[in-house]
Amino acid sequence: MTNLTINYNPTETVIPKVGDIIPFDNISVEVIEIHETKEGVTVKATQCEPPDFSAMDLMFM
Repeated sequence: MTNLTINYNPTETVIPKVGDIIPFDNISVEVIEIHETKEGVTVKATQCEPPDFSAMDLMFM
């Protein structure tokens, strides 16, 4: 598992909620904590487990 900290500017983007799955740098991450700061919002997220099959597998089913 990889833990990430993502900073958001709440005036420029929609802030995710705890439990949301969001794309980040070609992986999916789940939001585990949200903290408001003077500069914006800090979101702590953890990498989701990869699926058991890939999109290529689905093409051949």
